[in-house]
Amino acid sequence: MNLELNLTHIVSKLNDELAQFEKEWDERNLELKAYQLVFEDKDDLTPYFNSDEKVDMQHVNTINLKAWIGAVDSTCILLATTNKGLLFAFRACVVLSYSGKPRAFLRLGPYLIHLNSNNLDNMNYLLSLNGEKNLMNQVIRIRIERILQKLLATNLKNSLILIDGSLRYSVVEPKPFNLKDIIEISKERDNHIIAISKKTIIKNIQNLTSKLFECKDAPLIIPLSLNGEVSLGHITITKFTRDGIPLRVDYQNSLKLALSMLLSNDSFNFGYPESLSLAHRLSIFNALEISSLKCYVKAKGAIEVPSYNFRTLVL
Repeated sequence: MNLELNLTHIVSKLNDELAQFEKEWDERNLELKAYQLVFEDKDDLTPYFNSDEKVDMQHVNTINLKAWIGAVDSTCILLATTNKGLLFAFRACVVLSYSGKPRAFLRLGPYLIHLNSNNLDNMNYLLSLNGEKNLMNQVIRIRIERILQKLLATNLKNSLILIDGSLRYSVVEPKPFNLKDIIEISKERDNHIIAISKKTIIKNIQNLTSKLFECKDAPLIIPLSLNGEVSLGHITITKFTRDGIPLRVDYQNSLKLALSMLLSNDSFNFGYPESLSLAHRLSIFNALEISSLKCYVKAKGAIEVPSYNFRTLVL
């Protein structure tokens, strides 16, 4: 009898909660009227939102300024899970361009790194055990990229360093050569830094990209002041070329000088610097290389064991 009474009470409370939820859901649905959206059927989609917002769109008058450009990118993949940790493979590349052409490149790797309790501090190791594989991937990429960026900042002078991403300070910045140190070294040697993001989840930027799409002039920028966005530089939406896509660009020092260096010494594909694109293509792994790395690991004595997908077994 008591059980029946308790169940009745629970069902009654549940109906009340569902009724309230349904009411709130209806109100939220009404707010979607005339909203623009992109269905997330595929990864890496960039919305093209039309915006009536008035923006401070500026044309940048650049000059012909010859300088070396150093672009850095890297790739890191999870190759295997071991009984002690995670086995990653990574590769990085530096591309040097001058006067509109790539002049040299330095490709490092592939390297293998086994992340476990012996080579990670307690926090990062616990994160890796809890399945934060993307964070571990980021730790490796940022560390190797910071080494190469510091190398460029130290050895170049009156040049431009291109970074794939933003100038946002990461929680996994390495201590000996973090982004702040690289920026300071660059200032001492009169180098400029530009960080370029192909994709962003910041709505302010997504809503304004259509403004630059529609304008045929270039180079164009929309300066931004984003509340809560932590950046070690200035943030803009930038369109480098007339046929280019709008990109988030973080920069240090003078934007006019940095853009002059970039436009005078790099080529572009749909408005994206070829130096960064080439650094990316030279750092990625193809299927044959991944298979070769697996064979190498097994040749070193690793034992492949059976694996199961528990989700497919129980659902």
